[in-house]
Amino acid sequence: MDQQSLELLETLLTDRLARIEAICSAASPGRGHRMIALARIISSSLAGEKDRVVQSYTAAGSDDERRAVLRRLLRLLQLSEVLSLLKPYVDDIGRRDVPLGLWRMIDLMIAGLLPNGADAIIHFDDHHMYATADLAAGVATVLSTLGTAYADPIRPVVFFVPGTDPTNALLLPILAHEVGHTAVEQANLGSATLSKVDITALNQLFDKSLKAAGNPPPGPWQVQLFRWVDELLCDALATVLTGPSLLLSSAMFLPAPNPGALSSHPFPADRLRLSLEQLDRLGWLPLVTSVAPGIVQWLRGLQVPTPSDPPRQEFLRGAIEILKPAIFEVSENHVREPLNPVAFTAVQTDLVALLTDGIPVAEVSGSAVQPWAIVLAAWLSQIGLRGDAPRSLASATADRQFNSLVHKSIELSGILTIWKSL
Repeated sequence: MDQQSLELLETLLTDRLARIEAICSAASPGRGHRMIALARIISSSLAGEKDRVVQSYTAAGSDDERRAVLRRLLRLLQLSEVLSLLKPYVDDIGRRDVPLGLWRMIDLMIAGLLPNGADAIIHFDDHHMYATADLAAGVATVLSTLGTAYADPIRPVVFFVPGTDPTNALLLPILAHEVGHTAVEQANLGSATLSKVDITALNQLFDKSLKAAGNPPPGPWQVQLFRWVDELLCDALATVLTGPSLLLSSAMFLPAPNPGALSSHPFPADRLRLSLEQLDRLGWLPLVTSVAPGIVQWLRGLQVPTPSDPPRQEFLRGAIEILKPAIFEVSENHVREPLNPVAFTAVQTDLVALLTDGIPVAEVSGSAVQPWAIVLAAWLSQIGLRGDAPRSLASATADRQFNSLVHKSIELSGILTIWKSL
């Protein structure tokens, strides 16, 4: 019976690995091909371990030893299921139905936020959501179990964009926020933030809030705080990289009127308030308040929900106030090539005028325009056309023709940048 079980499990695993290899061999060449290398590292490690397990079964001297070997083989079969998690993205490798403007912006997000780079895979998601997934990090436990590792410093990263609206240029800052999660993980930005904080003040607040709540287990509160810090770091990173565009796109995407709940994400009102504070710190606020004073006033008037757990909510929001300077500092030190308010102001009038007239813009005064400057100018153009009111944010993102114009401008700017570098 044990020999028959061995043969069944070995055949199952061999077939599964062969199917994965067939899929990898059929993948298109192009960007994202490091995912195939990652899959083959797992597959070859599984195949090698399978052979060793089969050999050890032959050498086993007792039924107990043979049963233990069978459990190892069954475990390998279970580990091989991780390869199925990679399968949905194989068809995205080297895809050619993605606007060049979107590729250009993803390249800028990688350059600005991920020091080690990334091998990007764009996936049109079934849900109306932006996200990123570092595939090497996602299978790290399996790699460790197999005694191997993904050594390439450039990792395959999936960039999820809404399948129903993949070319929305005005919402690209939301994707920058999501890239921030990969940056936070790779660069340990959460730990860097906590290292800059007055721990005494944080612990005093923690002890006071726990006591007010009847001294519940502290672990869940700490985990929730760490998640809030990660989310606010991502907001801060995207604000540094994209300027006020993150604030405007977040107000539409969250959306701002959503009061939120006491969960893994901070309340929308608090996130938008902190973005405004960071914009002031970075020198952007005069521009924003001059162009959209009504929207800014509306954002400042947003309220967090009535506390469902007052002590816990008081702790989390109070802790963020203590952590806020460190979050801003860490994000500002991390981002490369951020959008600069002085440089943007110098080209703002020309950019906004051209986009308002429906003209793709690639250069101003003989210089290629920074793509994030195009996105911000696009927002300002729409507010100028549609009015300084929250509804204008939704109307602008819904205008597909205008978003196509913005993408075309980003594309032309990228071509011009390459041309001038030759």
